[in-house]
Amino acid sequence: ASLCTSLAAVRPRPQTAAPCEQMNDQAKDFVAGTAGGMSLVLAGHPLDTIKVRLQTSSQFTGMMDCVSKTLQHEGVRGLYKGMTSPLIGVTPIYSIIFWSYGGLKRWLHDGSKDEMLSLSKIALAGGGSGIATTIVTTPTELVKARLQIQYAQGTAEYKGTFDAAKKILARQGI
Repeated sequence: ASLCTSLAAVRPRPQTAAPCEQMNDQAKDFVAGTAGGMSLVLAGHPLDTIKVRLQTSSQFTGMMDCVSKTLQHEGVRGLYKGMTSPLIGVTPIYSIIFWSYGGLKRWLHDGSKDEMLSLSKIALAGGGSGIATTIVTTPTELVKARLQIQYAQGTAEYKGTFDAAKKILARQGI
């Protein structure tokens, strides 16, 4: 028996516990989004760096050549160049996505928690959560891409994520 089961046997939940359960669901959605976002960045950023370098430079003959040259000239750290921006931006984005999607699905239920949502309600929840993240996504991606393409330029214009954000904002505005 789990701790929760044991506690429930000792002290049964009152009938008014629904807001607490809802808060737990919201917290679970938020934490799951945070963990998912961080995992996504850590696992996928090296591939994203290679993709961006191949798209913006003609000095590589293919993916493996890009990986090899990046490792040779910059080490493993080169594959993670510009990662701070998406780690700062993507992690909260996924927290917002999971939290808003779960919240919208709960809000769209007509009654029972066990009710299956229609495809249109699932689409509405997904679209609503996507809209909520756009404001954070666009600047995050811009900063990340600018840091990643510095390899092709030969010189580093930006010292890091915050320097890039500051200079881009000063030159181009919001």
